[in-house]
Amino acid sequence: RFQQEARVVASLRHPNIVHVRNCFLAHNTAYLVMNYEPGKNLGRYIKKRQGGLSTNFLMTVFPPLLDALDLLIVNRVEAAFYAGSTLQVPLLTTLGPEGVDFDGLHHPSFPVDVASTHGAGDMFVGALAARVIAGEAITAAIPFAQAAAALHVASGAEEREALTPGRVVAFLDRQSRR
Repeated sequence: RFQQEARVVASLRHPNIVHVRNCFLAHNTAYLVMNYEPGKNLGRYIKKRQGGLSTNFLMTVFPPLLDALDLLIVNRVEAAFYAGSTLQVPLLTTLGPEGVDFDGLHHPSFPVDVASTHGAGDMFVGALAARVIAGEAITAAIPFAQAAAALHVASGAEEREALTPGRVVAFLDRQSRR
């Protein structure tokens, strides 16, 4: 899975994303080989200032990073932060068990008995990304991602290992017959 994700990252070409040259597994460790880019470590910079960043800094550093995005996935608190901004990136707002909002439409979630919500967002984002990378439009990929997240939260830890795209499609078929 790491190598699949690393290959996707390696395929990105943008002036504000460090290029990944190679990825490999050796000695039970995953490695990314990236270009060296001179400059400061953003994480250390933010930590040193204890999160206190000037508006000038934020408006200089982050818009070029956001320019590299095709979609920004946020929760409802983050969506409120971006409301009224000049952000030119489409927002997909996750609403937990209520579903998601995207492009002016509400997409309700699938009702399931919840075993644990741990990892639900990761499953949703991963499933959405997989479908979009495969060429599906975001709006068309949302139901698949929601179904994957629904199956994830309804499953125990061991069952989650057995989740496949085929099981998600079967779940969607059952839901459409209701």
